[in-house]
Amino acid sequence: MSRQFTDLQLERHLCGDLSSEELAEFDSTASAEDKARLSVLREEGAAFLEEVGVHKQAVAIRQKVQTKPRGFMMLAPFLVFASAAAGLFLYLSRPGSTSEAPEFQTKGSDLRFRVHLATAAGSRALMPGDTVPQNAQLRFEVVHDKPGFVAIVGVDSANVASVYYPITGTSLSAPYNPAQSELPGAIELDDTPGTERFYAVFSVTPFDAQVFGQQILDNAVLASDLQVVVVPVVKSE
Repeated sequence: MSRQFTDLQLERHLCGDLSSEELAEFDSTASAEDKARLSVLREEGAAFLEEVGVHKQAVAIRQKVQTKPRGFMMLAPFLVFASAAAGLFLYLSRPGSTSEAPEFQTKGSDLRFRVHLATAAGSRALMPGDTVPQNAQLRFEVVHDKPGFVAIVGVDSANVASVYYPITGTSLSAPYNPAQSELPGAIELDDTPGTERFYAVFSVTPFDAQVFGQQILDNAVLASDLQVVVVPVVKSE
């Protein structure tokens, strides 16, 4: 029996991002090849995290947390989450960066992604799984070392895909300049409760964001030139 699940679905499985229905489907339909590939991804993720020292950093932070101010304590769950995700997300603090916001990166990708929530005090960066109010306003930040093309696609709990960037009404990906990581404009979420997954997509060549969204809904194999990072956010009821 051939594989029934893509690598993206398997990495979501490792991250704990599958719904109970999706987990049940995996348990009942996953082939031996799927399970073997899942084991490989788990081992690769563990090796990757060991290579970048995430586990050691988390231990060091836990040892120091008693002597640090409250703001510093927030780093510990960032790194613990990265370890638990087995490489799907990695929290990064780049040398020379002036931003305190967390970045998330898919193992093996050069693409980093931040989601910012508008607040009365300005804005704050969201962690995967954070809860936000319905009709919250979000803006996006994409970090990559190369010029190319980007899009932001959301898939909500009703399994509806929406193109959030570009905001011009076109589904064609927008040109990306590495010197301008903050994408222009902001979006307002609808009132559909539950988890919405935000996908940052990058390629060196133009691509159709609506086609990408449909491929996610269809669990189709994605083009090999696409780099993707997903951050799930929970909309309160």
